[in-house]
Formats: sequence, structure tokens, C-alpha cells
Amino acid sequence: MRNPGSPRDRTARSCGGSFTILSIALGVLVGVAMAHVRAQLGEPAYVSAWTDGRSMTAEQAIAAAFAESGTDGWNGQPAAVERKGSSPAADLTPREIEVLRLVAAGLTDAGIADQLVISQRTVNTHLVSIFDKLGVHTRVAATRFAVEHQLA
Repeated sequence: MRNPGSPRDRTARSCGGSFTILSIALGVLVGVAMAHVRAQLGEPAYVSAWTDGRSMTAEQAIAAAFAESGTDGWNGQPAAVERKGSSPAADLTPREIEVLRLVAAGLTDAGIADQLVISQRTVNTHLVSIFDKLGVHTRVAATRFAVEHQLA
């Protein structure tokens, strides 16, 4: 039974509002991207590709997205880090891998600090080192690396 004003009710209402905002933002982004794609492909090719995409199962859509991104997906299990010198991941310390996994999970610096019981400044230091070792400049690029190397 709903109890307006209760903490759970406020949380549910807040989550619902957040979902609405995210849905609108995603809709705008997708709309802009699709307008560009439609203009590049032309209407008949766009409609054909769109129809093909809409007929996919969720599993097929995910596989297609991974194929399009140049990855083969991930199994959700942590991968063993390769031996030193064989990949950029091999140069990461165990703590940097922990930080990278939490970044890939979407945690903020504060969330990572709380999870690992370290300061936000230490998190930042780890991120600077991770970005340098991986040759990336953003959390998104680091997350992509983690997913591609089965570290996420």
C-alpha cells in the first residue's frame, strides 16, 4: 500500500522521475543520431535497416552491438591479467584493476573511495596512473578497455 511522504515512496517517486529524465535525454540523443544516419543512408535503406533491427531478439541486438563496436562481448567473469609486458592490462597493479572495474561499473570517485576504503585523492591518483598506462584520457575509454579485455 502506498504511503505518500514515506521514505520508500519518495525514493520510488525520485527514481521514476529520474527514469523520465533519462528517457527524454536518450530519446533526444537517439533522435539526433538517427536523423544523421537517415540522411546518410537515404530513406529506403534506412527503413530496411531499421526494420531488420526491430525484428532482432535482445540477444541478437546485443551481439550485433558488440560486433559493430569491434568487440566479441564479455562473459561477466574477471579475466586473468596477462603476463607482464604482453598487454597494457599487464602493467596495471591489482589495486588499479580493482579501481578500473569499479569505474567500468559506473561508480564515481566518491563511490570507489567508499568501496575500497581509500580517499578520493587516492582514487584520482590511481585513475591518472590507469589512464597513462592504458593510453586513454576518459572514463569512457577506460571502461571500453576494461570491457574489451574482460576486466569489467
